[in-house]
Amino acid sequence: MPDISYNLHHLIQIAMGAGRIVADLRYANIIKKAGNVQLKHDNSPVSIADMQSHHYISENLQKAYPYIPIISEEDNQTPQHTYETYFLIDPLDGTRDYLLGNNDYCINIAIIHQTKPVLGIIYLPESNECYYASKGQGSYKIIDCDFLDRADILTVNHDNDISIQTISLRSNTLGYQYFNPDLKISETIFAGSAKKFCLIASNQAHIYPRPGQTGEWDTASGDIIVSEAGGVVCDKDGKFIEYGKEKYLNHSFYACKKKI
Repeated sequence: MPDISYNLHHLIQIAMGAGRIVADLRYANIIKKAGNVQLKHDNSPVSIADMQSHHYISENLQKAYPYIPIISEEDNQTPQHTYETYFLIDPLDGTRDYLLGNNDYCINIAIIHQTKPVLGIIYLPESNECYYASKGQGSYKIIDCDFLDRADILTVNHDNDISIQTISLRSNTLGYQYFNPDLKISETIFAGSAKKFCLIASNQAHIYPRPGQTGEWDTASGDIIVSEAGGVVCDKDGKFIEYGKEKYLNHSFYACKKKI
């Protein structure tokens, strides 16, 4: 782990604060009012909840860690950077699910150092759960974030059984064939946002196949959480994801208990 000064519990509390904001907006029925949901250039939705969470996280990170730059999905003014170390955040991952009333949306906060995630936090507001990992320190789950010191270590099972996949509701159930057509998938768990990485790290699913493009902020936290649990996140050629690419875009990847 590089010498980057931060307080893990404080970062989790920032994610929790952002989670309260987006949950409160949702239950106050503010989100779907006219003008509070717009489409970005890639036709993905952005809501007032995305933006309020973005401002809350950014302001708190800047105040506590002014020496670490911030890259956020919702900061349209962010130029391509050459930072060695920076925060990479998704203030509301799973906006479509959030708007549809599904509960799998989450808050993602990661630290990238030399193109690799060295810290990742995924907070799930509806269940008050948090998954986190830091480089060389393992991967953990907090079942109830009212008790931040009660964390269970996560370790993937490395047996040969890769039969349960997790994908989003809008994904092709045969997407795993892009990576390995010989897999015998017998069960599919549908889940939204970066929660799919959490299902891999906690042995609830074996593989999360993701053909196509994603934002780096969608994957950074889940990447290190799966990796520190003993799993892998890599592309079709078996290469691990590097961060800081052009437009912060990933190509096809899969997360799994082991390489396939």
